[in-house]
Amino acid sequence: MKKSPWPIWRERLVWFVRGNGYAKRLILRQSKVLFRWNSMPSEIELGLTFRCQCTCPQCSVWKPVGANDDGVLTTDEAKDLVDQATHLGCWRISFFGGEPLLRKDLPELINYAHRKGMLTVVTTNGLQLDAQMVETLKNAGLGFCRVSIDSPDPEIHDSIRGIKGLFDRCMKGMDLLAEAGIETQLSTVAFRENLQDNRLVKLFDIGRAHRARTVLVLFPMVSGKWADSVDRLLTREEEDYVRKISLEYDSKYVVVELPRSDTICRAQKKLQLYVSPYGDVSPCSPLLNTYGNIRQEPLEDLWNRLRTQFTEITPGVCPVNAPSFRTKYMSDRTSGLLDTEPGDKPARVE
Repeated sequence: MKKSPWPIWRERLVWFVRGNGYAKRLILRQSKVLFRWNSMPSEIELGLTFRCQCTCPQCSVWKPVGANDDGVLTTDEAKDLVDQATHLGCWRISFFGGEPLLRKDLPELINYAHRKGMLTVVTTNGLQLDAQMVETLKNAGLGFCRVSIDSPDPEIHDSIRGIKGLFDRCMKGMDLLAEAGIETQLSTVAFRENLQDNRLVKLFDIGRAHRARTVLVLFPMVSGKWADSVDRLLTREEEDYVRKISLEYDSKYVVVELPRSDTICRAQKKLQLYVSPYGDVSPCSPLLNTYGNIRQEPLEDLWNRLRTQFTEITPGVCPVNAPSFRTKYMSDRTSGLLDTEPGDKPARVE
């Protein structure tokens, strides 16, 4: 039986209602594109830099904050990508890193995408979320901010992230975002350690206390710094436990990345694509199979190649955690993106 398209319709309806006119104009201008539901992505994830102040062991897209950004997409190139993405039908853009707030032109890019009618999202470690930054993001048109928290214990969180006092800064930042009217999501990884002492539930409570609209729970992935750490993956029983306590807490408030053991991820459903800071296109940031570069080919051509050639389906499992996928794409690339420079990312899938 063909699955109902309602979840996709619901996403677009929410975007339409919240668009303050921009979404409505974009729908009228691009209705022919926007109703190609089965052949268009709803979201583009744009990596602006691999640099980050934190040193999280689980990160798949990281470089030291002192590293240079030579070769990354320029402001004009990023704006051109926004233009191509809206033409393709994307209605949501997520600015990703590294730490995207390290890019000085981030507010300019947010505003550009916002004026194009896109819902703008930023994923951040929270270090720079002071009153001035939050006001800047609000004025630019930021619609949604995802803040990463690794533990309900401030000392453990700071130790994982490598920055003392970061937990408290994140909490203040989330409060400022809520006061500014920017929707906030607390994002966390279900480390095995967080399954002990009711820590996940404590994280859910922290999200509510600081007015996060939702909490996102991600499962550990063998990518980047953890590329060789298969032992960090949860067992099926542990994953089911995460799903169970999330459902019991509040299934509408706690969003589990793969809510059922047969769930297919958004990348495999062809609902999103990722563009790296160097312009390489792949299904999502942890996946190393690239389908070309936006500096060399139009985004629409790259998307069509991706959606027809990326055919792996791994129900209930992130592709990078599936042995068959790792053997095919990652057997000789265990270092992930940590040491990449322009042109270093894996060759295009043919």
